[in-house]
Amino acid sequence: MDTLDKLFALQKSLSSDLSQVQKQLHTAKSPAAKVILKSKYSLLYKLHQQVCDMVLPY
Repeated sequence: MDTLDKLFALQKSLSSDLSQVQKQLHTAKSPAAKVILKSKYSLLYKLHQQVCDMVLPY
């Protein structure tokens, strides 16, 4: 598996993780859990954007 394939796989995995965290965020009842999930979502989103930027030229 070359680097580009790994990046596409990572992008797909991060998209899935973002979806999952978003669902958890909508069902979270605890304010503390919401803060943690928002932070997790933000970090995953930034990482996803960076990976997208790397694979965009291809």
